Amino acid sequence: RWEGPPKGIYLAGSVISGTVFVDVPDGHSINPADVGLSVAFRGKEDVKVRYRKTERYRDSEGNSKTRQVTKYAYASRNIVELGVSLGQTGPAGGSLQAGRYAFPFELRVPGQIPTSMENSGDGGYC
Repeated sequence: RWEGPPKGIYLAGSVISGTVFVDVPDGHSINPADVGLSVAFRGKEDVKVRYRKTERYRDSEGNSKTRQVTKYAYASRNIVELGVSLGQTGPAGGSLQAGRYAFPFELRVPGQIPTSMENSGDGGYC
């Protein structure tokens, strides 16, 4: 179950919270620490910039000419990666028997990240 803003847009200092549900089938048991039960979030930025550049070239007769060409620059980077292990939140003894289990989580987005934005136009986006 997701408890957060639509589209997953978060600002610096926001709290991300929710619940992970685990269904253990009849006749089975699991240890959450053994299966690596965790929640991970990644915030990233993607940028595409369109720009014009003047190029020199020679025509078929050898004359020097110039022309405008359209170029694109792309960049992508991770801004923040957050994670929390849920493996230590099981019942005493560590083993989950058949049934449904809820693992609530809460993560705070660091305060030093840039704010969210979205813009597109003229062949580019960010």
